[in-house]
Amino acid sequence: MKKFFQFASLALLGLAILSGCKKDDGIDANTLLYDGQSYAITDAFQEYWGDYYDAGNVDVYVGFDGGTGPTIGFDCLLPAGNDRLVAHAYNYSADGSGEYVFGGEDACFHISMDDGNCILFTGGKVNVKLSGSTYTIDFTVNLDNGKTVKGNYTGTLPWVDETDN
Repeated sequence: MKKFFQFASLALLGLAILSGCKKDDGIDANTLLYDGQSYAITDAFQEYWGDYYDAGNVDVYVGFDGGTGPTIGFDCLLPAGNDRLVAHAYNYSADGSGEYVFGGEDACFHISMDDGNCILFTGGKVNVKLSGSTYTIDFTVNLDNGKTVKGNYTGTLPWVDETDN
Protein backbone atom coordinates (compact mmCIF):
# COMPACT_ATOMS: atom_id res chain seq x y z
CA MET A 1 0.00 0.00 0.00
CA LYS A 2 2.88 2.33 0.80
CA LYS A 3 4.34 1.79 -2.70
CA PHE A 4 0.94 2.61 -4.23
CA PHE A 5 0.86 5.98 -2.41
CA GLN A 6 4.44 6.71 -3.48
CA PHE A 7 3.58 5.90 -7.07
CA ALA A 8 0.37 7.95 -6.90
CA SER A 9 2.24 10.89 -5.38
CA LEU A 10 4.90 10.78 -8.10
CA ALA A 11 2.23 10.52 -10.79
CA LEU A 12 0.37 13.55 -9.37
CA LEU A 13 3.61 15.50 -9.10
CA GLY A 14 4.45 14.71 -12.74
CA LEU A 15 0.96 15.69 -13.85
CA ALA A 16 1.19 18.97 -11.92
CA ILE A 17 4.55 19.78 -13.52
CA LEU A 18 3.36 18.97 -17.04
CA SER A 19 0.10 20.87 -16.71
CA GLY A 20 1.94 23.87 -15.28
CA CYS A 21 4.07 24.15 -18.41
CA LYS A 22 2.51 26.13 -21.21
CA LYS A 23 3.54 26.06 -24.82
CA ASP A 24 5.76 29.05 -25.48
CA ASP A 25 7.01 29.72 -28.98
CA GLY A 26 8.70 32.89 -27.73
CA ILE A 27 6.79 35.23 -30.03
CA ASP A 28 3.88 37.43 -29.02
CA ALA A 29 1.28 38.51 -31.56
CA ASN A 30 2.42 41.06 -34.17
CA THR A 31 6.06 40.77 -33.17
CA LEU A 32 9.52 40.41 -34.70
CA LEU A 33 12.01 38.30 -32.75
CA TYR A 34 15.69 38.87 -33.50
CA ASP A 35 18.83 38.13 -31.53
CA GLY A 36 16.87 37.43 -28.34
CA GLN A 37 14.91 40.70 -28.52
CA SER A 38 11.21 41.14 -29.30
CA TYR A 39 9.96 44.12 -31.28
CA ALA A 40 6.31 45.06 -31.82
CA ILE A 41 5.20 45.39 -35.43
CA THR A 42 3.64 48.85 -35.55
CA ASP A 43 3.00 49.09 -39.29
CA ALA A 44 2.40 46.63 -42.13
CA PHE A 45 1.71 47.20 -45.82
CA GLN A 46 1.81 45.72 -49.31
CA GLU A 47 2.85 47.41 -52.54
CA TYR A 48 1.92 46.17 -56.01
CA TRP A 49 4.79 46.64 -58.48
CA GLY A 50 3.35 44.84 -61.50
CA ASP A 51 5.17 42.50 -63.87
CA TYR A 52 8.44 41.18 -62.47
CA TYR A 53 11.04 41.85 -65.16
CA ASP A 54 8.76 40.44 -67.87
CA ALA A 55 9.05 36.99 -66.28
CA GLY A 56 5.32 36.30 -66.26
CA ASN A 57 5.08 36.85 -62.52
CA VAL A 58 3.85 39.87 -60.60
CA ASP A 59 5.70 41.44 -57.70
CA VAL A 60 4.01 42.31 -54.41
CA TYR A 61 6.32 43.84 -51.80
CA VAL A 62 5.33 43.24 -48.17
CA GLY A 63 6.83 45.22 -45.32
CA PHE A 64 6.66 45.10 -41.54
CA ASP A 65 7.90 48.03 -39.51
CA GLY A 66 8.93 47.93 -35.87
CA GLY A 67 8.67 51.70 -35.40
CA THR A 68 12.07 52.73 -34.04
CA GLY A 69 13.19 49.09 -34.10
CA PRO A 70 13.81 46.64 -36.92
CA THR A 71 11.99 46.41 -40.22
CA ILE A 72 11.69 43.52 -42.62
CA GLY A 73 10.54 43.53 -46.22
CA PHE A 74 10.40 41.04 -49.02
CA ASP A 75 9.12 40.63 -52.55
CA CYS A 76 6.54 37.91 -53.14
CA LEU A 77 6.36 36.68 -56.71
CA LEU A 78 2.89 35.61 -57.74
CA PRO A 79 1.42 34.18 -60.94
CA ALA A 80 0.18 36.81 -63.39
CA GLY A 81 -3.30 38.10 -62.62
CA ASN A 82 -2.68 38.76 -58.91
CA ASP A 83 -2.18 42.22 -57.52
CA ARG A 84 -2.28 41.42 -53.80
CA LEU A 85 -0.57 38.95 -51.52
CA VAL A 86 -2.33 35.58 -51.71
CA ALA A 87 -2.56 32.80 -49.14
CA HIS A 88 0.30 30.40 -49.69
CA ALA A 89 3.44 28.88 -48.15
CA TYR A 90 6.26 30.90 -49.73
CA ASN A 91 9.85 29.65 -49.87
CA TYR A 92 12.95 31.77 -50.26
CA SER A 93 14.54 32.24 -53.69
CA ALA A 94 17.93 33.97 -53.86
CA ASP A 95 17.47 35.07 -57.46
CA GLY A 96 13.76 35.78 -57.23
CA SER A 97 12.88 33.09 -59.76
CA GLY A 98 9.73 31.04 -59.69
CA GLU A 99 6.17 31.58 -58.54
CA TYR A 100 5.07 31.70 -54.91
CA VAL A 101 8.53 32.56 -53.66
CA PHE A 102 9.89 35.47 -51.69
CA GLY A 103 13.32 36.99 -51.79
CA GLY A 104 15.15 38.65 -54.61
CA GLU A 105 17.57 41.54 -54.42
CA ASP A 106 15.27 43.81 -52.38
CA ALA A 107 14.64 41.27 -49.63
CA CYS A 108 16.40 42.33 -46.48
CA PHE A 109 16.15 42.93 -42.77
CA HIS A 110 17.02 46.30 -41.25
CA ILE A 111 17.95 46.35 -37.57
CA SER A 112 17.55 50.11 -37.69
CA MET A 113 16.43 52.23 -40.59
CA ASP A 114 18.71 54.99 -39.27
CA ASP A 115 21.96 53.14 -39.97
CA GLY A 116 20.97 51.87 -43.43
CA ASN A 117 22.36 48.42 -42.60
CA CYS A 118 20.56 45.83 -44.70
CA ILE A 119 21.11 42.19 -43.71
CA LEU A 120 20.29 39.98 -46.69
CA PHE A 121 18.21 36.82 -46.59
CA THR A 122 19.77 33.41 -47.23
CA GLY A 123 16.70 31.22 -46.73
CA GLY A 124 13.41 30.78 -44.94
CA LYS A 125 9.66 30.48 -45.20
CA VAL A 126 6.69 32.84 -45.10
CA ASN A 127 3.26 31.30 -44.47
CA VAL A 128 0.30 33.45 -45.41
CA LYS A 129 -3.34 32.81 -44.54
CA LEU A 130 -6.20 35.07 -45.53
CA SER A 131 -9.70 35.35 -44.09
CA GLY A 132 -11.70 38.16 -45.65
CA SER A 133 -9.32 41.14 -45.51
CA THR A 134 -7.41 39.84 -42.48
CA TYR A 135 -3.99 38.31 -43.09
CA THR A 136 -2.23 35.93 -40.73
CA ILE A 137 1.45 35.77 -41.60
CA ASP A 138 4.18 33.73 -39.90
CA PHE A 139 7.77 33.94 -41.07
CA THR A 140 11.19 32.56 -40.28
CA VAL A 141 14.04 34.03 -42.29
CA ASN A 142 17.72 33.08 -42.22
CA LEU A 143 20.11 36.00 -42.60
CA ASP A 144 23.60 36.29 -44.05
CA ASN A 145 24.99 37.22 -40.63
CA GLY A 146 24.14 33.69 -39.42
CA LYS A 147 21.15 34.80 -37.35
CA THR A 148 17.43 34.23 -37.78
CA VAL A 149 14.49 36.61 -37.62
CA LYS A 150 11.07 35.22 -36.77
CA GLY A 151 7.79 36.98 -36.64
CA ASN A 152 4.08 36.99 -37.08
CA TYR A 153 1.42 39.44 -38.03
CA THR A 154 -2.37 39.34 -37.97
CA GLY A 155 -4.33 42.23 -39.42
CA THR A 156 -4.99 44.08 -42.64
CA LEU A 157 -2.28 44.97 -45.14
CA PRO A 158 -3.01 48.35 -46.69
CA TRP A 159 -2.45 48.20 -50.46
CA VAL A 160 -0.54 50.72 -52.58
CA ASP A 161 -0.29 50.60 -56.39
CA GLU A 162 3.34 51.37 -57.30
CA THR A 163 3.17 50.43 -60.99
CA ASP A 164 3.73 54.07 -62.07
CA ASN A 165 6.87 54.46 -59.93
